[in-house]
Amino acid sequence: MFLVHTILASALVFGVAAGDTVPKAPSLPPSGPITITNGGTYVGHWVSAGTVPAIRVRTTEPVTIKNSFVTNTEDGTLIHSEVGLATNVTIEGVTAKGGSGRFFVGEGIQSLVIKNSEIFKTGGIYVLKSQSGGTITVTRNKQRDVQGSSGLSQFLQLDQVTSATIEISWNEIVNAFGRSRVEDNISLYRTAHAKVHDNYIQGAYPNSLDGGYSGSGIMVEGDSYDNEIYSNQIIDTTNAGIGILAGYNNSVHHNRLVFDGRLWTGEKLAAANVGVFVWNATGDPSWANNRAHGNHVGWVNATGARNDWWLPDCSGSCGNNRLSGSVSRASEEAEYFSWLRKLRSRKVMLGI
Repeated sequence: MFLVHTILASALVFGVAAGDTVPKAPSLPPSGPITITNGGTYVGHWVSAGTVPAIRVRTTEPVTIKNSFVTNTEDGTLIHSEVGLATNVTIEGVTAKGGSGRFFVGEGIQSLVIKNSEIFKTGGIYVLKSQSGGTITVTRNKQRDVQGSSGLSQFLQLDQVTSATIEISWNEIVNAFGRSRVEDNISLYRTAHAKVHDNYIQGAYPNSLDGGYSGSGIMVEGDSYDNEIYSNQIIDTTNAGIGILAGYNNSVHHNRLVFDGRLWTGEKLAAANVGVFVWNATGDPSWANNRAHGNHVGWVNATGARNDWWLPDCSGSCGNNRLSGSVSRASEEAEYFSWLRKLRSRKVMLGI
């Protein structure tokens, strides 16, 4: 593992070093797909193609996949947890590369930990439901250029996960225009009790400069409740930084959101919209006590005007802070350097 170090601005490509957008060469010889039917720690280099996952987990015994390489050479899933099994999976120190298929898929899991891993492309992590008393932890990972199709394009999507303790923290997610196809970087759908904090999210873009787009940094929707989103830094996610669209008792506070309405190369984006919003867009009858406060926002929309927040349905605490002065590429770049200083001061180790 290593601590991310400060790098010169001249070496940045979309906020990260140019060499940070491709995986390192595997140090282990490749083998075909594996099906895990017994608990234990597994180390290897598994390669698959098409719809066959590189790793299948078919046991309720605890499984750790560690210090490994996982690849799908086409558009299939990389790691699949058997549907309906209360699996206990830890993924640590893994380098993964795929196409538009998911990095990890699990349904009804008991425990999932994904940490200190590096994920290149893929459609990200998807969890549908969980066992009562389950835990989900996704922390200290690096993701580059989320891919995907038909909505399967998030760094993380939690779907109907209401019975688990959830922590999503200290992840660095970077997407580039023309190279990624992310929708919402983090999506909480009909999900509860998640703490999403101290993540750096950069980039969510349409396919063209004048194209429409509904993606974001973090989105709360579909009757989600009791979620807390705080201390994140969100840059350049076009349509929205953070949004609450449905549910109750969701809180968005003390995040930093910056976007100058343009690509890093200077072109304006027609889909540039709003930094933070709290809006009962679907007329959710359970809507109540959704709030956004203490956020620091500088967001430029497609007209070139500031559109830092839109809070028509915010309850209670709704006071936020506008970043002073104009918002520019330098403002965005400053956020990345601030993130690096934050990692160093907190002694947080990212990736492998």
